Amino acid sequence: NFFENQLRGTIPNSFGSLTALSNLDLDHNDIGGSMPTEFGRLSSQLQELNLHYNDLTGTVPTELGNLVNLRILEMQENRFSGPIPTEIGNMLSLEQFEIYHNGLTGTIPSEVGLMSALTTLDFATNQLTGSIPVLPSPLTTLDDCYLAQTYEGVTEQNCFTDSLGNPNTDNAGICVVVNNCI
Repeated sequence: NFFENQLRGTIPNSFGSLTALSNLDLDHNDIGGSMPTEFGRLSSQLQELNLHYNDLTGTVPTELGNLVNLRILEMQENRFSGPIPTEIGNMLSLEQFEIYHNGLTGTIPSEVGLMSALTTLDFATNQLTGSIPVLPSPLTTLDDCYLAQTYEGVTEQNCFTDSLGNPNTDNAGICVVVNNCI
């Protein structure tokens, strides 16, 4: 746990060879540079990866999709850019995915709908385009979905449907898409 240690510099590629790691917490530091692709080789025991509130740049590595047992992925408040990789859909154990307030572009991959354990999904304050994908059930575990300031011109929309294309009312969560909210 390196939480709030005023760390500077970049994340060493050697972190990818930490084989017994169950939690990597680097949030609230001043770490810059890109996220090493070697993170995709982190231990299959890894449950939490917390990188939020740093100065990380570049694209989100597709290799993160190899972390199939990850439960929490927090990458918010950095400077990531580019698309959300479709390989994220391989992370079937992921419960919390927060990557808000970055510079992500492109669309939300429909593969997010495969992540049936999700309880929190937060893509707010990015520059995503296109329509919100119809994400199929079984996202019945989703409690919170935030897309505010992400889609231009959309004010409010429920983005989850059941297998017949009807709004999923079994979900207690709210998917709010508000442009220019404060």
